[in-house]
Amino acid sequence: MILVRADGSGCDAHPGMAFLGVPPTWYVPAQAQATPTPTPLPTIAPVARNLDALVLFCAYQDSSTFPLPTILPPYEDFAWYRSHLLSSAFPGVSHFWSAQSQGNVTIHSVAVYPYWLDLGSTYAALQHDVPFVPANLCALSALFRGVDLTPYLRGGTGMIVMVFNYRLTRNYKYTAGLAIIDHPYLPMTLPIDPILIAYINDVSPERPIQSALTHELGHLLGLFHSVDPYYRQRGDPYGSAWDVMSSDSGKHKIYTGTGGSFTEIVCGQWGDASQSFCIPVNAIAAQRYLSGWFTPAHVETIHSPTTTTVALKILDNPQIAPTERYMIKIDIPQTAEYYTVEARKSGREYDNGLPIKDRPLVLIHRVNPAASIESRIRILDIDKRDFILGIDTRYSCNNGKDSRTNANDSGAVWFENQNFVDHSGDIMVEIGQYDSRTETFTISVRMGQNIAPPQIGICQ
Repeated sequence: MILVRADGSGCDAHPGMAFLGVPPTWYVPAQAQATPTPTPLPTIAPVARNLDALVLFCAYQDSSTFPLPTILPPYEDFAWYRSHLLSSAFPGVSHFWSAQSQGNVTIHSVAVYPYWLDLGSTYAALQHDVPFVPANLCALSALFRGVDLTPYLRGGTGMIVMVFNYRLTRNYKYTAGLAIIDHPYLPMTLPIDPILIAYINDVSPERPIQSALTHELGHLLGLFHSVDPYYRQRGDPYGSAWDVMSSDSGKHKIYTGTGGSFTEIVCGQWGDASQSFCIPVNAIAAQRYLSGWFTPAHVETIHSPTTTTVALKILDNPQIAPTERYMIKIDIPQTAEYYTVEARKSGREYDNGLPIKDRPLVLIHRVNPAASIESRIRILDIDKRDFILGIDTRYSCNNGKDSRTNANDSGAVWFENQNFVDHSGDIMVEIGQYDSRTETFTISVRMGQNIAPPQIGICQ
């Protein structure tokens, strides 16, 4: 499928050219006509967890080949993990997931073993192993020290965070997954789902400790990555700074000149003036919907021919009102896929560090429930051309290749008076005015109305 912009004036028109008399439109050309097939809104049981957390500190042995760095705060500040995991106030990890889940997920308690656990091996000896090899060694070291892991096993109410004094093996920064520990004293195994956090201050200006903890806990809750359309065939699972389950720290690029040069913003929002850790961005609407954290009243569902107008509320972390619409779900005819439409605005708490800060905006994602877990949720970045808008500088159809692979600039969002058309699905989304008093966009969705394709040039 080729995605193009249509504003009635061809390939090189600026989307803000109101004098053309045609609102700028993002357009998916028709592939085959189809009759919309109604599908009922599924009932999704909410993901609900009341977690107890254990934090362990795992130390590689030093060596002349890999001399270990001096650890800087907050990485070995044992009290920091207790307060930032457990805190029910912004920006604690418990506060974040409670806000995203409407109170369905909280961290009930945090235990910290306040000593470094010797892995019994150097990084040099382990560097080619998968990260869960040192995780197993850390868990065994904890068991030898008398730490009881049983309250934190898989399938219960526990979670284990392992903080390392150097990068993870194979140069991982952080990850979450499965581990099976053979108990050193008893004839039993201990299945755990640890979150592994590297000490990466020595290799990166980014400090993702807070956002990384939040992102990896999202995986333990069952959330998947959302992806941008670029980097590998399935998309980049860490490329979208609009979602905690992609670029969790809000890292993004701002293109600053010709030839694809850019400035990289390594952290959308710092946690404090000393820039010691990054605060995560909010979860997108699709993540909350799939986790059952929206009620049917929060979602306007379009699945049959209609013209519908919706007051779409800005989605951020304050308590969600019971009767407001926070997402539009548009079923794509003759498929199991659907679009989600949501409104975002930089300036409050977890969305204070969005890539575009000067105006409210609309995001559209395409969800394919049958796709692999790494490519189910894709942000639509339809504008692969270039224009100048605010701080974004991008280039012509055939130049500036790098700038055309950025899902965090103005080409990946919709503003007032811009439209999206999927001609194959006979779907049109019109972005109307934003009301700052009610913090809502007026969104009109047309389906099954024989929407005519605009006369356009195509940037391929």
